Amino acid sequence: MSEGKLTYSDIIDEDGKKIPSKHAQYLRQLLKDEYGIETEEQLDEAIEENRQELLSLRTDDNPANREAS
Repeated sequence: MSEGKLTYSDIIDEDGKKIPSKHAQYLRQLLKDEYGIETEEQLDEAIEENRQELLSLRTDDNPANREAS
């Protein structure tokens, strides 16, 4: 572990299995560092925004929703 930050290898035990508590800590750290998400509320908001964006893209890709050229 460098500078207090977990790396993926830090969450694996000597048998190659994930250590659940360290895995959860690693994921929380990743969300904070990469996406600025620090709370469950922020995570829920980001998930909802991404869900809405995905639904929008699916609708935009639907040929029935395009204007005839």
